[in-house]
Formats: sequence, C-alpha cells, structure tokens
Amino acid sequence: MAMKLKESLMAKTMTKNENIYQTLFVNRNPESIKSDYGRNLIFGGSTSFPNAPIIAASFSSVSGVGYTGIAVPEETYIVAASRAPLTCVFENFKTIDECFMVNGNEDLLNHCLKTYSSILFGNGIKNDKRNYEFLCYLIRNYEGNLVIDATGLTLLSEYGCQILKDKENIILTPHLGEANKIFGTSIESRNPQDYQEAALSFTKEFSVSILLKSYHSAICSREEFRILDTPKTPCLGKAGSGDGLAGLLSGLLSYGTKSFEISEIISFSDFLIHTAAKKCEETQSKGTADILTVLSYLKTH
Repeated sequence: MAMKLKESLMAKTMTKNENIYQTLFVNRNPESIKSDYGRNLIFGGSTSFPNAPIIAASFSSVSGVGYTGIAVPEETYIVAASRAPLTCVFENFKTIDECFMVNGNEDLLNHCLKTYSSILFGNGIKNDKRNYEFLCYLIRNYEGNLVIDATGLTLLSEYGCQILKDKENIILTPHLGEANKIFGTSIESRNPQDYQEAALSFTKEFSVSILLKSYHSAICSREEFRILDTPKTPCLGKAGSGDGLAGLLSGLLSYGTKSFEISEIISFSDFLIHTAAKKCEETQSKGTADILTVLSYLKTH
C-alpha cells in the first residue's frame, strides 16, 4: 500500500512539473515581449566570492525570465562584468553604499524595488553588519518575491531573524549546515527529513517558505513539510550548485507565480536542476562535472 501511494504521489509530481514546464517554457504567446516574463535582480559578490552572483545569473538567464539584472560591489565589477551572460544588465549602482547607505540614493534603490518582480540576495556577499542592514531594508520594503541564500542566511542567523515576521514573500534556500544556524539546532544528518520538526517550528514563527537543500531537497511552509522526490546525483555535490539553484529559482519566481503557487515553483526549480544534473551523468564523469557543466544540460532539458 505504501509503495502504491508513493508511486501515485510521484506520478502526480511528474504531471505537475510537466504542466509547469509546458506553461512556462513551451506554450508561450508568439506576440509576447520580455516584460511579460518578469525581471530578476541579483545582489551578491565580494572579493572572496566574485563569481557566486555570476553563477546565479547564468541560471537565471535560462529560467525563462525576461530580464536579469546584477548588482555587485565595485571591487568585483570588472571580474563580474567579464564573466556574466551577455544578456544580463548591471544596475547603475556598483555598491550598496552608492544605492543606499552613504549617499542616500534611496530613490534609485526604490525604483529598482518597483521594477524587479524578484530579487536574489546573498550569493558571495560579504558578511558584515552593513549588508545585514541593507537586507533588512529589502525585507521591509520589497513587495516582490525575495530569495535569500548563502551569506544572506548567515547574516540572518548572526544578527537576527525577527525581521522575517509576517513576510510571506520571503523564500530561504539553506543547505543543511545553514539550516542548523537558522533554526538554532545542531542536527548531524544529511537527511532533510530529520530537520522537519525544526523547519516547521521556524515557519510557524515566521511566514517564510524554505527550500531545504541536500542530496534530495525538502520544501517547508506553515502548511507543509514535503520531501521532493528528485533524482539523487553527486554532480551537484560541488561548490556553486546552491548559487545555480537560487538563480534558477529567483528567475522562475519573477514570472511563474502568475500561473502557479510559490511552493510549486520552488519544487519545479529543484526538479529541473536535479534532472539536468542526472542527465549530465550520462556523458560526463561524476567526479569532473560541476554546476556549469550541469547548466548546459539544463538548456537542453
């Protein structure tokens, strides 16, 4: 009985993902223009991790989004600009100070908040109090879908999560180590199922959605904790995989929520990247493949 139930749930999941795929990627109006498919802005990067937001932008650019913008620190701009997808646009401000903290250019920042339908924050960004204050500004003022990943999660765990109260437009994407910091736990397990109690407790206190990343992932909200039945593959067990998934997710969220629930888009993005990574195994060595190798298989999904 349990096996039949699992097979039934898997079939429903595949049908739903196929429906989303057809809706977002295939059945597009021939008279549509780029503004019909949303705008995604990525805040990230530092001298230690200059390429993290570029990996995210590379996956955003193949998510079907109409427009991907990037905002990086000035000291990483040349590196980022030389490696970013040619279709991406760098915002006028090159540093957080320029757009908000020092010069007080809140008009420029608020224009961006109104222009972009999704924002990804945190990939490779420097861990300091000023960036936390900027993240808090985004959380308070941004009304679109805000994905917080990587160092953005570290900032919340170190400086406080209370800012997340009653913010249903926030999506957190921690791997299990980051989840322990966010939840205030010390669970020693690679199985996301073992984090269920802590994740549900967190989402009951805060209204956020969570994609808990591991060899297979889980999605959590106030209403549910659900293991995502995606292919397991070591091709995603390398640095940068989380950046790629976060970029893909934020790109899909920028326009996909016109037709589907946030939880469905989260599940679909995880399904896409795991499926592409599994396809990568067919022609690439599992040990030599990395997230940029997987990107080429995502394009031909």
